[in-house]
Amino acid sequence: FELGRVAEAGLCFQRALEVSSSDVRARYNLAFVHERLGEHAEALARIAEGLALDAHGTYRERLLRKQGEVLG
Repeated sequence: FELGRVAEAGLCFQRALEVSSSDVRARYNLAFVHERLGEHAEALARIAEGLALDAHGTYRERLLRKQGEVLG
């Protein structure tokens, strides 16, 4: 993603979810991909899923920050 290979990054993050359906980090990263592609509803959906799955709050602040960016 950082190299501008957004589509490839999206495929990798999707694959991570296939391997581990509860992967919060993959959802967080997918939110970046969706936002970059102008898919704001999808980005917000991935963020909501991540928040619901983040039982220990490890990604809470990052997800909420990203949510604010997408909504902005």
